[in-house]
Amino acid sequence: DFQKQFIFKRTQGDIATAESWIYVYQKGKLIFKSAIILDKNLIGLQNREMGCAEIEKREEFVKVISKFERSYFPIHLLTN
Repeated sequence: DFQKQFIFKRTQGDIATAESWIYVYQKGKLIFKSAIILDKNLIGLQNREMGCAEIEKREEFVKVISKFERSYFPIHLLTN
């Protein structure tokens, strides 16, 4: 559902110095890992496999991601 709802468009080059990461697990298995940039001017992902990508539906993504609790611990697990 998340993959279908939010489309990221690849960009050229490096979008930012990312200090945060997002890990997506399905049935206990890591299926996606990426640096994530969340600031006023840019929301995007960056990793080796896909390069750099910016979100197309910014406002909708902000609504969903704002429901997450900020974690200062290096690893944050979310389950469904």
